[in-house]
Amino acid sequence: VAGDARPHDARAHRAGSDPGRLRAAMAGAAAEFFHGVRPHDSNGRRACRSFAVGGIRREAEAGLPAVFELAWPCYAGLLRRKGDRQRAELQAMARLMQALEDTTALHRCGPSGLDRLRRDGRELQARLERGDDPRAFLLSCNAAYRRLGLTMGGVADCLALTFALHACFADDD
Repeated sequence: VAGDARPHDARAHRAGSDPGRLRAAMAGAAAEFFHGVRPHDSNGRRACRSFAVGGIRREAEAGLPAVFELAWPCYAGLLRRKGDRQRAELQAMARLMQALEDTTALHRCGPSGLDRLRRDGRELQARLERGDDPRAFLLSCNAAYRRLGLTMGGVADCLALTFALHACFADDD
C-alpha cells in the first residue's frame, strides 16, 4: 500500500550479508513506496522540478548508487588500507559532494550552490589524496556556506547511510 511504513523490509533481504541483495531490496522498497504516491509539495520536490533533477527519490529508486558505488567502497577501502577513520569519512563526503543532486543545496542556493559543493568536493578529495591537512579548507568552506546559506542535506543523509551500512557489514570486510 502506498505510504505504508512497511513497503518492503529491506533488512529481511540481507540474507547472507550480501550488500548487493540489500541494495536491490532498498531499490525495490523505494519503487514500491513511491508507486502511485502523489508527491507532496516540499522544498526538495520544488528543487527537482525547477532544476530538472531527480534528487533523493531517483537516487533511492536506483538503489543508492552514490552510496553503494562511491562513498561506501571509498570509506571501507580507506579504513582497511590506512585505518584513518577521519580521512576515510572526509573522502566519502568528498565523493558524495561531487556526485549527488543535492536538492537542499539547490533549494537554498540554486545551481551555483550545487556547483560550489561539487567544486569543493573535488578540492577536498585532492587535498586528502595529497596528504594535506584539510582543516583550514573545511573551516573556510564552513564560513562561506554559512554566509551563503548553503547546506548539503542530501550529502549528509547519504553519508549517514554509508556509515550505517558499513557498521552492518564491517565484519564482512
